[in-house]
Amino acid sequence: MVQCFVENKKSKSYYEEKKPELLYVSRVGMKDCEHPRIMHAHKDFVELILIREGNGFFNINGINYHVEKGDLIILNSGMIHDEYGDEVAHYACAVAGIQKDGFREDALIKDSQVPVIKTSKFYGAMEGIMAQMFYMLCGNVPGAEVCCGYLLEALLKQVEMIVDESIAYVEEEQNDRYILAKQIRQYIDENYMNDISLKTISEELHISLYYLSHIFKEFYGYSPMKYVIRRRIGEAQSLLISTDLTVTRIAMIVGCDNPNHFNTIFSKNVGISPRNYRLVYQAKEKESLSYTVM
Repeated sequence: MVQCFVENKKSKSYYEEKKPELLYVSRVGMKDCEHPRIMHAHKDFVELILIREGNGFFNINGINYHVEKGDLIILNSGMIHDEYGDEVAHYACAVAGIQKDGFREDALIKDSQVPVIKTSKFYGAMEGIMAQMFYMLCGNVPGAEVCCGYLLEALLKQVEMIVDESIAYVEEEQNDRYILAKQIRQYIDENYMNDISLKTISEELHISLYYLSHIFKEFYGYSPMKYVIRRRIGEAQSLLISTDLTVTRIAMIVGCDNPNHFNTIFSKNVGISPRNYRLVYQAKEKESLSYTVM
């Protein structure tokens, strides 16, 4: 017989004053990637994505990361991300109310750290925790929320240990061209919901239209206006999922004053109309609620 004793030593938690709140747990399969989430960010929570099958790419804050089974993606609030490429199956959970010493609110890593981490020996335990939380919540198990609170605490502790073992920082170019490209992206991120054009961006940043388009595409792979479109669609997807606002109202909020044009560009990029995207999401949500605890 082998006994493992608990070391009587307390480490300072990042939720001593206020415990984090689990907002949702989702289980995304290969077929669910048919209508991908476009470029978006979460304003007030951290999202943890654990890759359980397949491989593909995530674009996070303008940088492409290859992901595969066993990778953990940590998306602090405000991190703009875009999933594309091959099919990827994963668990995802959203956690609000995180306040870790030395970090900004709703952040589990420094914004300068690489957000994709190998879970290695922790993968089995983390996958098990996320699966248990998912099936308990979807199965309406009595006491599920309380149990999930304890499971979340264990999950976050494992994330903390993985981050401590795998500290790596994003290597960014520091030349003038890259700095300018970042300024363009920041301006778009702050103004995509307004009446924005190449001319307004060039006038604001005092650069020519040609140089603006050329340098942005060089570093981010999109033209500036294509980036604007993807930011608008990504925010529209979030609103279609989380609100009951009309499609017309959502189009106006994200900066499209022509609903017909909005429907066209949404369908072209997502592969389905805004209305049907909402219906598909609602149908999948109902299907999830029919699951039982395994």
